[in-house]
Amino acid sequence: MSDYSKILEGIDSLEIAAKDKGLAKLGDEIINMVYSLAESVFINKPTGEKVNATVLSESMRRSELRPLAKSRANAHSIADSAEAIIAYAFLQKKASISEFVEKVLKGFQKEPFPWMDTQMKREADTSAITELLLFIKSLYFTK
Repeated sequence: MSDYSKILEGIDSLEIAAKDKGLAKLGDEIINMVYSLAESVFINKPTGEKVNATVLSESMRRSELRPLAKSRANAHSIADSAEAIIAYAFLQKKASISEFVEKVLKGFQKEPFPWMDTQMKREADTSAITELLLFIKSLYFTK
């Protein structure tokens, strides 16, 4: 396995990671791949879907990770924090892409299917991403 420590130089906590723009860019690619793969498995059909910033932002709130984002951040900035957190957990080898996909699938399974309208789809997406963020939260914070 690769050593990603050079990428993470100076980033030694989830709090710092959540505000890192470089990690957000990398996390954007990771979450879109994870999400698309999980949705493809869930509906038994390849998709190339991307995660909406509103979904990421709402998932940060539901997972109670919103305080890690900047205090006056808009939905897009909060979504960037979610993406950065996802990249950080992956680069620290806290979990694999397969584990991320499993968590997103678990979130999809909590909502009704088939999705009859965009609101149902958005709720399923939010459930899926929240499940992933709760998993990542559990890797860093104990109750």
